[in-house]
Amino acid sequence: MSITVEEVFESPEAEYGNSPYAEICYVIDGTDDFHEAHASLAATAPDRWNLYGSGVLFLPRQGIRCRRIGDTLYEGVVTYGHTAVAGESGDPEFAFDTAGGSQHITQSLDTDAYPKQSEPPHPDYPPPDHKGAIGFANGNVEGCDITTPVYRFTETYFKDDAFVTPAYKLLVFSLTGKVNSELFKGFAPGECLFLGVSGRKRAQGDWALTYTFAATPNVEGLEIGDITGIAKRGWDYLWVRYEDAKDEGSSNLVPKPRAVYVEQVYVYANLNLLGI
Repeated sequence: MSITVEEVFESPEAEYGNSPYAEICYVIDGTDDFHEAHASLAATAPDRWNLYGSGVLFLPRQGIRCRRIGDTLYEGVVTYGHTAVAGESGDPEFAFDTAGGSQHITQSLDTDAYPKQSEPPHPDYPPPDHKGAIGFANGNVEGCDITTPVYRFTETYFKDDAFVTPAYKLLVFSLTGKVNSELFKGFAPGECLFLGVSGRKRAQGDWALTYTFAATPNVEGLEIGDITGIAKRGWDYLWVRYEDAKDEGSSNLVPKPRAVYVEQVYVYANLNLLGI
């Protein structure tokens, strides 16, 4: 006599939300050996349950229950869900810091100059106006390094094994080091840099994926020397070309910004393709 395993009409029962859960009931018939009935149920019930029917979330099989209800008849129940791990849940996790980044600049926002006091007055009195150029010496503008606002943040998501396909791994690889071309997590195009993702597979069979980003603001209306109306996207690079000009106050030659260049140094991409 062959063994049959059939899902009952009322099944399955599922619960959505933060702790998704599913239960499927079966009837096993055709053997008087309990262990044979249990093994047939285990071989028939799927290892994962497609919770929404769309392939977005698959729940791993958690347990199998089987009990005899007749000479050769059994009732079976198979449960699906995620087992909680200390310190983790199915909800996303977030972290951030605003430690800032380093930027080399050659122009200041304001200048106070203090001349050498001497009798007769020093030849550099009054001090030459360098138009905000920092560290001008021997015809070069040396500049300095400053801390600039950078918002670094990570987001950790718990994704089913079916989500982390080879194609998805290639996608996140291709988006690493790219700047958002579209509005992304509240950041205007040009402000958010994707630094990459790290993933680990958990005991439940799903993946913990940690995405790392850095954001810095777009700016408009910058003024450098006599040049105004400068716009710079967050991750673009700005540099200044200087020319020698006569300082009317001291008759010295001083550096004067001749042109400002805003360079795009990162490729732009739609970071919404990350699916988070």
